[in-house]
Amino acid sequence: MTLLRILVATICLASASSGLAGSFTDNCNTPRVQIAVDCLQPQLDIRVAQTEDIFAEILSYVSRQSLETPGAEIDSASVIGDLRIAREHWRKFAEHECAAARKFVGIGTDKNSVELSCLIQLYDRRAAELRAWRGL
Repeated sequence: MTLLRILVATICLASASSGLAGSFTDNCNTPRVQIAVDCLQPQLDIRVAQTEDIFAEILSYVSRQSLETPGAEIDSASVIGDLRIAREHWRKFAEHECAAARKFVGIGTDKNSVELSCLIQLYDRRAAELRAWRGL
């Protein structure tokens, strides 16, 4: 996640919320939909990076717990393996879920922004689920 992407995402969100998105298209030949996609992609990149950070924290937490509580006999390698498999299954689920949303929209110009919006929502939910995982 680069500082530039965060800056672009912040500008895009501020522009969209203040009604400036239209002025972007007035000043260039870029369609409004492309601006939406350009604004959504950095937001998705941020969500993906955040989710990966949380996931790495969970793996570290599992490893620490197995070392700090040997009496609990936590098979950290098995837990970590299962978590990694679950992560891959979740990624495939998100990819297919949002591809279906894009396909449902059809060939319209909004299809890419629909898919990106879907992925952003799913990654937000996944981050919350992962944060809660440690609280089990």
